[in-house]
Amino acid sequence: PSKDANLNPAYIVVDYETESDYAQSWTYGGRGAAKLLDDKVEVGASYISEGGARDTLQGLDATIDFTKRTRLQLEYATSRAANGPDRDAYLAELRHNSSDVEGALYYRKRESGFGLGHQSPIGSGTGIYGFDGRYHATDRLDVVTGAFRQTDIETGAVRDVAEASAVYDTSGKGGSIGLRTARDRYADGTRDRSDQVTLGAHQAFLDHRLNLRINREQSLSENANPDYPTRTLLGADYLLNPTTTLFLEQELTAGDTQETRGTRIGMTNRPWTGASVNTSLEQ
Repeated sequence: PSKDANLNPAYIVVDYETESDYAQSWTYGGRGAAKLLDDKVEVGASYISEGGARDTLQGLDATIDFTKRTRLQLEYATSRAANGPDRDAYLAELRHNSSDVEGALYYRKRESGFGLGHQSPIGSGTGIYGFDGRYHATDRLDVVTGAFRQTDIETGAVRDVAEASAVYDTSGKGGSIGLRTARDRYADGTRDRSDQVTLGAHQAFLDHRLNLRINREQSLSENANPDYPTRTLLGADYLLNPTTTLFLEQELTAGDTQETRGTRIGMTNRPWTGASVNTSLEQ
C-alpha cells in the first residue's frame, strides 16, 4: 500500500554507488503506462539498459479489473546479456477477493539466465501453474486449498502438489487439520512421493504476548519426497513491542533418505503496514 493505517505516505528509497578503476558505463531505463476503459485497464511497457547497452531488459504488462474484487494481471519480459541469447519470463494471474472467498489462478515461467543479475535464483529455469483458495466458512473457520504443477525446463522433472486443510482460530488459540500429496517425477523415470496428514495448534499466554505453537506433517503410506518428509516444528513467539517479535523454533524431519534437526532463533520487525524485516540464526 502507498499509505499506512494512519494514512501516512509509505516510501521505499534505495541508493547505491559503485566505483571501478577499469571501466565506466551507464545504467538507465524507464516505464510508461496508460489507463483505458474508465481506468479498468492499464497497459504498460518497461525498458532497462545496463553496461552501455550490453545488457537489456524489455517488458510489457497489462492489468484488467473485471470488478472491484476480480483482477487479471499479465506480464511478459525478455532480456539479453552481452550478446547472448534472449531469455524470457511470463506471468498470468487471475485473483479474486471477497468477504467469503479469496483465491487465485496463476501461471509463471522464467527461463534460466533471465534478467540482469538482480533476480532471485528461486524459480529460475522453471514453469509453474496452479491455484490457491480460502473459503471463510464462519468467523472462526476457514477452508484452505491449493494445488500446483512445477516443471524444470531443462531436465523435464515435474512436481505435483495438492493440499487442503481446515483452520480454526479464535482469540488466543487455534488449530488446523489437513491432507497433502506431493509427487516428483524425473526424466529417468524415478518417482518420489509423500502422502501426509497435517496438524497444527497454537495457544497464547501472558496477555497475548507469548504464543506457543506446534505443527506436525505426518507421512502415511509413502515418505520418499525429500522436500516433504515427516516433520515436527515446535515454536515460541514473544512480542517485545507492537512492531517487533522474537521467535525460537526447533524442527525435526524424518524422510526415507535423511533425517535432520535444526534450531532457529531470530527477530521479526514490521516497520510499517505491509513491510517485514527478518533476521535469524540457525544451527
